[in-house]
Amino acid sequence: MNNLIKDLRKMVNSELKITSGGKTFSSDENSSYQFKYDFENFTLYTSSILEKSLINLLAYIINDELEKKSNHHYLIDVIAGKNLNYDLVKKNDYYLILISSSNPDDVAKLLNNYLDNHDISFIYKQENIILVGSENIYEDVKKLNSLLQAELMIKIKLTYSNKISDLSKLRSNYLKLKELNKLSNIFATKNNVVSINDFELERLILNLNQSISSEYLKENSFVFDLDQEDKNMIEALIDNNLNIAQTSRSLYVHRNTLLYRIEKFKNHFSYDLLNFNDVLKIKLLLILAEITNYNNR
Repeated sequence: MNNLIKDLRKMVNSELKITSGGKTFSSDENSSYQFKYDFENFTLYTSSILEKSLINLLAYIINDELEKKSNHHYLIDVIAGKNLNYDLVKKNDYYLILISSSNPDDVAKLLNNYLDNHDISFIYKQENIILVGSENIYEDVKKLNSLLQAELMIKIKLTYSNKISDLSKLRSNYLKLKELNKLSNIFATKNNVVSINDFELERLILNLNQSISSEYLKENSFVFDLDQEDKNMIEALIDNNLNIAQTSRSLYVHRNTLLYRIEKFKNHFSYDLLNFNDVLKIKLLLILAEITNYNNR
């Protein structure tokens, strides 16, 4: 609000002061505000008399800003899980971005300036920074990531939601993003921009009964013996829909070399990586092994 008042002061060539909800904002604390204008949600004071058209313009701009502030606090309560009347806020599509970093204070300062002209609610919640926008902000998430990396040069993770049309689902999406952030750490993804659609299988497996998962791993403990080359080959095959030509290109190996490795794997572990059911089972075991290794650290 203080930044807005300073901009408005330049526009109308008068010092301004606003009181609303017990709070006061002014462009200059030492100025004498001789003129008073009462409105429904706030009172405006000016250091010089202004034309009615200017007063009406100021009232429109200030009221719009106060409405955004009110909506911002409402969204905080929604994410906090408070029981609210969702009809109190205007219907809209929302998008959620969760930012975690090694230095959230610096990220918060940078975002305060960057998001000043965006229709985005900025929420600082412990180690996480949450952005709630009524525009499709995840299209700019990579740009936001580049900005943070270039300016701060610290480790940053951004996870983002799909469109949220039902405000009551805002909190559940926030909790999913928190879980997704944990999963991206478990599986050590190189990509620090992660969609809520990523790791769906991993999220499902993470919530399986732990005793059943442990027993299944014991029965298939060979998965802990797989080296990084085997794991890379399995991931590449899955990413390329078991297509040999595409997989060999992605691994930068000759087609015959890949076929040799697949045959070697089959002879050693009795699983055919060109068989969908076999490769799916290996994928599930690898996820369970990663979760187990992470929990045992």
